[in-house]
Amino acid sequence: LFPFNLGIDYGRTPLRVIENHSGLIAGMVLVLVIGLFIFLSWRKALILMAALATALLPVSGLLPFSFQTFSTVADHDLYLPFFAVMLVMTIEFREYVPSKRVMGAAFLLLGLLSVRNLDQMRHWKNAESLLALSLRLTPESVIAFNNLAVFYEEEKRLEAALTYYQKLEALAPEFSHHQYNLGNALLKLNRIEEALPHLIKSLELDPALADAHFNLGVIAESYGDYKAARHYFEQSIQLDPLAARGYFKLGGVALAQKKPQEAKENYLMGLSLDPKARNLTWKRSA
Repeated sequence: LFPFNLGIDYGRTPLRVIENHSGLIAGMVLVLVIGLFIFLSWRKALILMAALATALLPVSGLLPFSFQTFSTVADHDLYLPFFAVMLVMTIEFREYVPSKRVMGAAFLLLGLLSVRNLDQMRHWKNAESLLALSLRLTPESVIAFNNLAVFYEEEKRLEAALTYYQKLEALAPEFSHHQYNLGNALLKLNRIEEALPHLIKSLELDPALADAHFNLGVIAESYGDYKAARHYFEQSIQLDPLAARGYFKLGGVALAQKKPQEAKENYLMGLSLDPKARNLTWKRSA
């Protein structure tokens, strides 16, 4: 849209929309559009309203969806509904012959939108530039902080990832995956003592987080606390029985506890799930 910036998240949670009345203008525009078509044709107005309602229903908030925790619908959720608006307008004005001034104004507007579109494309060249734009638009965007942290982690830029995970944890400490990913990044930097409270907190928030159980088991094993390591690896296996990593690590604990038969059984189970398994590393939560 010209001249507005477009991003993946505007931080407009339903509560913020209500408090700031930021949805009022959008609602007025929608009412005016529908009112225009009611004035022109009841039949077309009904078709328009039905099309808009059907397309927006999945993201209307009548049934809660996860993205609503962070923001109301993004602009791209309106692309499909507005096909209906454009279609009805095309049908309604198909016999209208515009003057040269109207045509000139339309082409000027189209040109401005094209230039704005080309300018916007520079922000969409890669994930880093897009997410940086999102943070400029919404400085407290949980989605942008999280995705930037993941991007830097996957690029092996762990210090940068850690910075964004820390900001994310400060913004939304109640999310288990934020706590886990911060702890996991600290583990990758070998800052185990700093990682522990975040991993433990992630399990307090979500006891079913298999990755946190696994990494706490690895830490306990490195400290020689095989009883605790066994507990965490068993929990990891129970929550994620198709992951070979838990069986391999449990086999290592069994060997350390001088239980070779149990170790063999776990190693064989792990190999049956992943015959090409190699050394296991810290794993980021999805």
